[in-house]
Amino acid sequence: MTWKDDASFENVDDLFRRLHSLAGKEKPIACRGQADREWRLQTSLDRLLDASADYKARLAEESAILERFRVLAREYLG
Repeated sequence: MTWKDDASFENVDDLFRRLHSLAGKEKPIACRGQADREWRLQTSLDRLLDASADYKARLAEESAILERFRVLAREYLG
């Protein structure tokens, strides 16, 4: 499969059409966004948060991350 670094897409449907054309009918693909197929399939947020914490603690951590993003993003927004 080849990919051009300068590829751009108008919408998600265009992206999926391109991915399907690269794979072909006999070679299904899956996009995981990970460098190693041996890694567990989890979101980047799940990798950051304590896996042993209960739901409320994880939700509080997620909220804190989002709030920090909001504060820091102001510097880059008009």
